[in-house]
Amino acid sequence: MLKRQAEDYKSQLTEKFWLPKVQKYAKLLRPRLRDKHLKILTLTSDDNYCETLRFIEHRLTSKDEIFLWTYDHHKRMRLEAERFQVLPTAKYEDTIINSSQVISSHFPFEILNLDFFAQDPTTEEGRVELEIESVEATVRLQKMKQTESLKGFVTIYTTLFDGNAVDVGKLANRLNSYHVDGWAGIDGSAYPGSVKTMKEKVNVIERLLADISKKYGYEVAGCNHVTPTEIISIVMAVRKLG
Repeated sequence: MLKRQAEDYKSQLTEKFWLPKVQKYAKLLRPRLRDKHLKILTLTSDDNYCETLRFIEHRLTSKDEIFLWTYDHHKRMRLEAERFQVLPTAKYEDTIINSSQVISSHFPFEILNLDFFAQDPTTEEGRVELEIESVEATVRLQKMKQTESLKGFVTIYTTLFDGNAVDVGKLANRLNSYHVDGWAGIDGSAYPGSVKTMKEKVNVIERLLADISKKYGYEVAGCNHVTPTEIISIVMAVRKLG
């Protein structure tokens, strides 16, 4: 069922949401260049990587500047057969949280397409919390590897909506375990203890993504979301403060 949904969702999201928003926010990152040549990381699948092809077709990137991620060894081999650069075969969340040194040399990126739906997600409790923690770990690595030319970046967060509640209090504590000097931490009391509906989850996730960005010295330049069927997709553009 999820595979069938995946085949349907990605082309629609790419054409109607991801591509237009990336084109819009790319102008903030590379305002003077027609061919943007953006360095992109995308979590994708071997049987549907249309977003990759569309980003290339629209001169946002090239095969040399786009890095694909899939958790499955056989999927990786099929993508490499198409001459794509594919990063380590593992769950992205596990790698970026526990073994970021394995991929740190590839950072920073200008577009981070963190499409967890493409990674065959399970519907177990704590899944979304782990994904959001991995976004924090990703932004932290972006900051650590930041270059003078990197004015900002775009994060696309896409996930499966299920009936499990998100434990916001527990998640805030996990995010606050990533220490940054001068940052007082996410105020858990300003958030609901847990959220379950689509609207509640989108609201909380957008607020958390904004807080994470601010924590590492970025301001939000734009944020948009869509919620087709059982999918949440959020695009957030940030730029360096100052």
